[in-house]
Amino acid sequence: MGKYMAKENISQYTSLKSMDERLDLYWQASKKVFYILTGIWLMVTFGFGIVLNEWLMQVSVFNFPLSYLYSEVAAMAFHLLLLVSYLTWMNRIKLKLGLQNKNPAKLTKARLREQYQQTQLHS
Repeated sequence: MGKYMAKENISQYTSLKSMDERLDLYWQASKKVFYILTGIWLMVTFGFGIVLNEWLMQVSVFNFPLSYLYSEVAAMAFHLLLLVSYLTWMNRIKLKLGLQNKNPAKLTKARLREQYQQTQLHS
């Protein structure tokens, strides 16, 4: 029942917006996701890997310095988690905007091509 209601709400939302508006919303949301996840990546990579390295060297886990464990294990796991987060977040955005079976990049390219052709006809 919950999934049906969610799909119903999505269809109501997308019926109110034109494809151009939905593409604009998609790219705005895409930039927001990119900036947030890049900020987190920079903070974790440079914060823990470089700035906090001396502090992490002092702490041991299983007789290994925490900086070693972070650089070898936790960093890779974190990057995988970041990728999965990006995919999940973007799929939710596409679902919300009714673009789940469409390629927003191709749609935007077609829209820009059409706008360019219209300007050429009017000039």
